[in-house]
Amino acid sequence: MEYIVEPVSFTLNSPCQSKATTFPSFGSATASPFALAAAKTASVTTQSDDDEQSETSVVVGKTEETSTPRESTKAKILRQTEVKTGEEDEETIYHIKAKLFVMDRSSSNWKERGAGTLRINIRENASGKHARIVMRADTVYRVILNLPLFEGMDFLIMQEKFVRFAGFETIEVDGKKETQVVNYALKVANPSTAIELQQQLNACVSK
Repeated sequence: MEYIVEPVSFTLNSPCQSKATTFPSFGSATASPFALAAAKTASVTTQSDDDEQSETSVVVGKTEETSTPRESTKAKILRQTEVKTGEEDEETIYHIKAKLFVMDRSSSNWKERGAGTLRINIRENASGKHARIVMRADTVYRVILNLPLFEGMDFLIMQEKFVRFAGFETIEVDGKKETQVVNYALKVANPSTAIELQQQLNACVSK
């Protein structure tokens, strides 16, 4: 049995073919959808770059405008103010670094009041010479001891480096000012310095 294959001619009219024939060519004046999308993207990018450049120029312009007044600002002149301590009319005959301790009346324990420079000052007026010891705390210069030297004061060496003495001090108790006897102790660097301080204080007290 023989099979005979005869050529058959037909026309393929598929949807793909019909759509392909309707696309314009690259050389056509009408742009394709892909070309339009690319053109829009390029336009947006160019516009964004232009905006950034314009914003940058605005910022630079503002910086230049704000820097102009700063350059023309005049510097303020600081004037030194004289601070009076109350020691202007006194002569300092001796000074030394020390720590001040005060005995607490309730517990009878020594409490540190501060560290600073102790000065022995002399003031001379019509009634004669008057001596006092003044001590200010370091850095803040707060007065932590202001005691007149009077006849009969005793200055004792305690534990080699301490000079102990007593004096009158006005303090505030329950809103009222009272004058009380306070025990003080000055701690110095070494025993020889403590002896020197004791001698200087005794020389200012007439007995």
